[in-house]
Amino acid sequence: MTKSLRPALAQENARLTTFEYSIQPETKEVVVRGLEGLNAVAPLVLAFNSPFVSLSLELNETSTTYCLKRQKKLGGSIRSIPVADEQGNGKSTVFLSEQDDVQVAVVVTETADGRSILPKQGMSRIYVAFPLSSTSDYPIRVAVNSENFNPLPDRDGIYLVTDDTFKNSENRSRFELACKLFSDLIEHIARTDIVPVTDMLILDKPVGLKSVNVEYLAHVIQNRVIDDVAERSVLQSLDGPLISPRQAVIPLAEVGKRIPLWECLAAFKNIRAVLPRQKDIDGWNDVVASWSQFANEPPEPTDWVWTIEHLVGFVTECRTLAVLTESLNSDPFEWLSSLLDLLQADGKLGLVAINAILPNQHGELKSVLLIDEEIPAELKDLAEELGLAGRGDILAHELSECCYSSQLNSQTADDLLESILDELGDMDESNRSVAVRLFAFAVRSKRLTWLDRIPVVTAGATFNTAKITLRAAAKDRLLVPIACWQNTVRPFADLFPPIFVLHEDYASQIPIDEEWKWLIDQEAVISSPLVMDTAIVEDFVELMRKGPEIEDVRSKEKMTRSHIAYLSGEDSILEKVRGSRRLGVLLVQFLLEVIVPSDSEAFAELEVICEDETSRRCYRGAWIAPLLNRGWLKIEKRATYLYAESLANLLANQAPIMKMLLQESNLPLLKSFGISPADLALRSVGKNESDRMSLIRSLGVIADAVGPDPEQVARFAATIRADVGLLEYIAQRGTFIEHIEKNQSFGLAIEREFANVFTLESGVHIQRTGHGHDFMLTPIAGEENDAGRMEVNSGDHTVYVELKATRGSDTVRMSVRQVEAATSMANRYWLCVVVIEDGELTSELVQSQALFLCDIGVHLADAWADYGRLREATPLATDSDSDAALEVTDQEVKFRIGKKLWERGISFAEAMERLKFNMASAKLPADTK
Repeated sequence: MTKSLRPALAQENARLTTFEYSIQPETKEVVVRGLEGLNAVAPLVLAFNSPFVSLSLELNETSTTYCLKRQKKLGGSIRSIPVADEQGNGKSTVFLSEQDDVQVAVVVTETADGRSILPKQGMSRIYVAFPLSSTSDYPIRVAVNSENFNPLPDRDGIYLVTDDTFKNSENRSRFELACKLFSDLIEHIARTDIVPVTDMLILDKPVGLKSVNVEYLAHVIQNRVIDDVAERSVLQSLDGPLISPRQAVIPLAEVGKRIPLWECLAAFKNIRAVLPRQKDIDGWNDVVASWSQFANEPPEPTDWVWTIEHLVGFVTECRTLAVLTESLNSDPFEWLSSLLDLLQADGKLGLVAINAILPNQHGELKSVLLIDEEIPAELKDLAEELGLAGRGDILAHELSECCYSSQLNSQTADDLLESILDELGDMDESNRSVAVRLFAFAVRSKRLTWLDRIPVVTAGATFNTAKITLRAAAKDRLLVPIACWQNTVRPFADLFPPIFVLHEDYASQIPIDEEWKWLIDQEAVISSPLVMDTAIVEDFVELMRKGPEIEDVRSKEKMTRSHIAYLSGEDSILEKVRGSRRLGVLLVQFLLEVIVPSDSEAFAELEVICEDETSRRCYRGAWIAPLLNRGWLKIEKRATYLYAESLANLLANQAPIMKMLLQESNLPLLKSFGISPADLALRSVGKNESDRMSLIRSLGVIADAVGPDPEQVARFAATIRADVGLLEYIAQRGTFIEHIEKNQSFGLAIEREFANVFTLESGVHIQRTGHGHDFMLTPIAGEENDAGRMEVNSGDHTVYVELKATRGSDTVRMSVRQVEAATSMANRYWLCVVVIEDGELTSELVQSQALFLCDIGVHLADAWADYGRLREATPLATDSDSDAALEVTDQEVKFRIGKKLWERGISFAEAMERLKFNMASAKLPADTK
């Protein structure tokens, strides 16, 4: 140095220091590097050396001047110092935090690419007015200056160990103060957002610093910088406010994966206030990574540092899609798809298998699920009703195309069916509904291969299951539910064992006829008990009622014939019928009303070549033989085979069915049974031979009445059949005739005893007349009978008696002729009423019970007059010339005699006295009367 401290310039307050050095050629390179370094940190040198106001450097024929401008106090210990060139054009701004003799500063320089910060990587960090060499590896990325630092002799560092020497102790306290000033400076820069604070917060772990206790320095950085800054509001959040790093959620990931992680986090509600700006993500990742070095651990997720693993853990804690959705501002499925993409990009899809982040179709978050291969919702419902996972094991449809779906196994409808069938196992009443709906679903979805795998429930009160056998012999297939049968067949449902009929629940679950038709077309079930089937023939007409002594004979080839499903065999119709007379009758009715009308060719005889090369005949209706070869007609306590006698016995009191059976259209049926219609008809009209002979005689009477011509008899029968009322009339007439005959019998008995009483009376002759009166009484003295009536031959004094007998009635009646006679000869017409309630009928009883009204004609005079007027008002003849005239025919008029009147009559003894008196008077000479 040839000169130093040249005299002041003309200005009083101006100071100029010039250093001149002689540079040898071999040291030029070192000097050039030093000048370049000084040029780089010139703003800091000016800021740290208050006496300097400018600094000019000439290097490689280029001159650069730095001039300090007016400082500005920014608050607290912070001030800003602009640095410009000689023309005043701004170059940089020094931001400086100062306390006591310690300063911390950074330089913010405007560049074409934005702003940059000094000191940069590789620049000195420790200053004693001027930078000390070999201090670029200090952790904090600021310039720390104190003119009271104790530098090393070679100005390549400061003493910073943990012994108690003065230099180290002084340096430690000043450096620790610098750490606090660093935090102040960071907080200010964060508030002004001059440059990203993350550029300054990336801390380098101290390694190999001269005269520095590295453990001490790392401890200071951790406690005086990291822990302090982490609690200060230095992080600019997405929503605006500054927050401390420990309040934030900082996405931590590798380069290139940070933005996707940030985007996943940004989708959460209420997170914008704690999430860094997207442009700051890389910087904060670098900061967190650098800070973790001082804990001697790799960056780990914390409450304020979120890695992908941390985010996955959060989703897992949500447990359900609903809770996750509540936390999000976006569609949860799109968000989960993005998360999975992120995991795939980060090579961490393996986390899915151990963390519950996949939503199943119930919205539950699971770790392992299956891909839904278009499984119908109804099938999943059935699985869940059985307690199976169903949708719980299947990935939500919305994620079926996500990047992770290829990692999952598929679940098909067949797979789920297998699980359901395994769960059904031995079905019981508790899961009947599931089985029924499962079968119905298979039918609706036309899943033919499922039909013989799903157990089905059969009809009846007892719970039973069966299996559908596809394309089994038609007569062995299950029948559709009774509700699906034809109306003509449904009344005969009791004939069919319930185990061969699908339960009625299937009818409600499969209400569409076309679906049943499809099921029938697939040869899974039958809709009618009458089916066509192809089988070997063993029932030949010649051997129809074969016994055990006849060897089996079979046809060489199968033949297609009509069958009644489940007619014979174990648990068959015939087995069921043979225990019930009612069902036996129902079976006959079923044959007549359903089978015969539907199977018109059943009785056709077919030629069959048998295995023994003989030709035999069989009926086209294969159902005929079982009816003959099994005893099924319940007669009293046993079942017997089908013969005329047993059939007639079964159908006793079943006239309509017998009548139908004997119709001409059903004669082929009887013929196939080997039953003579005449024999059956004869056996049906009586229980025993005596009854049958009686009925045959009655038939002879009818034939005699209508004539021997069969057509006349048939016409008579047809008339009775056509006119139901005629039978009722005949029955009524029969009752009426019986009543009349009974009354006549009683009347005759009364008359007989009445006549006996008078016969015992001497001097009285009684005679039956029947001309308006019953008896005529006359003296016995040999007078002639002049009118064919019983009379007393005493001229006009003959007494006529009308006899009326009654049992408990309060009235007796007289005819028009009787009243006409009574009123025309009132003094000679008596009414005798005999009331017989009970007891043996004798002459004495008649005599004691007889009452005589000797003046009945007087009592009936008014009634006879009324009758005369009625006849005048209603003539019996009609006016044949008139188009509108009254016509009265078949009139019946009776005159009622009440009990009160006849009870006024005289007794038999009194009547005899009066009669004798009248008779005596009649014999006197005319001149003495």
